[in-house]
Amino acid sequence: MLFGFGLAQALYVVAELNISTALLDGPRSVEQLAAESNADSGALRRIIRYLTSYDVFRLRGDRVEVTDLGRTLADGVPGSVRGLPATGWRRTINPSATWCTPRAPARPPRHTTSANRCSTG
Repeated sequence: MLFGFGLAQALYVVAELNISTALLDGPRSVEQLAAESNADSGALRRIIRYLTSYDVFRLRGDRVEVTDLGRTLADGVPGSVRGLPATGWRRTINPSATWCTPRAPARPPRHTTSANRCSTG
C-alpha cells in the first residue's frame, strides 16, 4: 500500500500517452513508443520497467509487449478502463489541493547570532 501512489501515477502516464493502444498491433521498442507519444525515452523506459512488475507490460530485450492486464488501458478494447486514469488519477497531482498546501511553521524562527541568523531552537 505504501507504493500505491507511484503505481497510480505510472498507470496514469501510460494511459495518458496511450501506450497500451500503440502496443495492440504488436511489440515495439521503447524508443519507438517514446517517439510516437512525444515522451522522454529514458523516463518511459523506467515507467514501463516499473509496470512490468505489476504484469502490465512484458520486456523482451528492447521490445515492449502489452499483457492482458495492460490491454485494459487501451482504447477500443472491451472492458477498457483507460478513461479512469485520465479522469480520476489526475487529481492526485493537483497543486491547488488543500492537502499539499504548505503549512505555516509551528513557531517563527528566532534570531541568534550573525553566524546563525535564524534558529528554531
